[in-house]
Amino acid sequence: PVPGTRPRDQLLVVARVADEGPCAFVATARPVDGPGLAFTLAPALAVSAFTVLLAVLAAGPLVRRVRRLTDAVRRARAGEGVTIPVDGEDELTELQRAIAADRTELAAKVDALRRRDEALTSFVSNTTHDVMIPLTVLQNHLITLQSRSEPKSAEAELAGQALGEAHYLGSLLQNLSAAAKLDDVDRPIEHVEVDLADLVGRVAQRHRTLAKQKRIELNHASPERLMVRADLTLVERALSNLVHNAIRYGEPGGHVAVVLEPEGEGFRLEVLDDGPGVAEADLARLGERRFRSQEARSRHPSGTGLGLAIAREVAERHGWSLAFEHNEPSGLRVVLEGR
Repeated sequence: PVPGTRPRDQLLVVARVADEGPCAFVATARPVDGPGLAFTLAPALAVSAFTVLLAVLAAGPLVRRVRRLTDAVRRARAGEGVTIPVDGEDELTELQRAIAADRTELAAKVDALRRRDEALTSFVSNTTHDVMIPLTVLQNHLITLQSRSEPKSAEAELAGQALGEAHYLGSLLQNLSAAAKLDDVDRPIEHVEVDLADLVGRVAQRHRTLAKQKRIELNHASPERLMVRADLTLVERALSNLVHNAIRYGEPGGHVAVVLEPEGEGFRLEVLDDGPGVAEADLARLGERRFRSQEARSRHPSGTGLGLAIAREVAERHGWSLAFEHNEPSGLRVVLEGR
């Protein structure tokens, strides 16, 4: 309030006009009521409104450019093939150019990695096919040599050991091919009608020679027919890995059983052995790539830990479940369930 007046009768406006000198401030008083106040505030309000309008008009194009840039960056992160917009000649333009350059460089690196991955996948697939043919011939020769040798002779023992390594090498090559196929996320797996009962019989028959060489009894039980939609090559590789793992780590005189049975609208497949089994601490990690239990490392130091990982990934890609359990009184029970 102005001295000598009642509160709110007068509006005192003080403005600084100089930092020093005889007149540093100018003051004026206007009545609060009446046209005086409106006359005083109207210019200020008009200037403020005009300033806000100019700011909106000036910032509008800039805001729209920022929004376009944000949208392009968001779509690029989502994997869409978008072009980063570059327009204008200001600081925002420099930012647009920097992001566009990084986007181009990143796209080139991703394309190079994709082409290298495709070449590696093709190489692994072709190499597996080329090596498996002579390897199969070698396995047949070793089987013949073992059958013609005297039982428990040095020749029979050496032939048996060589045959076991040949089986392992063949399994490793096929696992590498399966891993390359699983890692190719851009290529969906094939789903065709597969008779699991027939597949179990074929896999069991294929492993009888290895089981005999290890002096392990291999049995299987399945219904006459059990159809599912699956990738035949991957499922056969997964099942082969489970059976091969049970035989490889079994004890001479041991047993391996493969049991397939329908369960509701799906199936339940178990691979059981009475070998040494797996420690409780390692059980939960079975199926991780490159993980091998302490028992596996001590019995077969040359293993890769890829077989069970392939089996787990095949199950996951099909929407199935794969579980590893203790088999009483000893050994491992692997349960594959799906539909």
